[in-house]
Amino acid sequence: MGDVLTLVEKAQSAISEDEAMGLMQKMVSGKMGLDDLVNQMRIIKKMGPLKNVLGLLPGGGSMLKDADMEQGEEEMARLEALVQSMPPEERRLPDLIDYSRRARVARGSGRSTKDVQNLLKQFQGMKRMMRSIAPMAQPGAGMDKEKLRSMRREMMKLKP
Repeated sequence: MGDVLTLVEKAQSAISEDEAMGLMQKMVSGKMGLDDLVNQMRIIKKMGPLKNVLGLLPGGGSMLKDADMEQGEEEMARLEALVQSMPPEERRLPDLIDYSRRARVARGSGRSTKDVQNLLKQFQGMKRMMRSIAPMAQPGAGMDKEKLRSMRREMMKLKP
């Protein structure tokens, strides 16, 4: 339980409650853009090395045996470079990115068009997943702001 509390503390220091709620609302409403994805990656980076963060998750130690964390951090940097190679409109509305735009983004980031295509596929998959859990995030059904605050207060009471 102590590891989870440490993870919660790191998350609280990396992002404010209002930012987290705003991001969650974007995610469940389907209005999340690629800039939001990059912001999430930056928040994870603020929490410390990926290996340390995953090690705090229940079962994270077993995940670490098989995973190459340096590769994960490099992949996050590559994804960020891809997104930063896009104009703001494409970041906000990734559905605008057709083949010619993919080629331009790939050239601008030094990556292949397949890398751009994979990023867009991953992003669309993430959006679908967020829409599927959206009902749990609705007030009264799952986590609203008051429930999050209550959970945080309860977790702080559990601190050793």
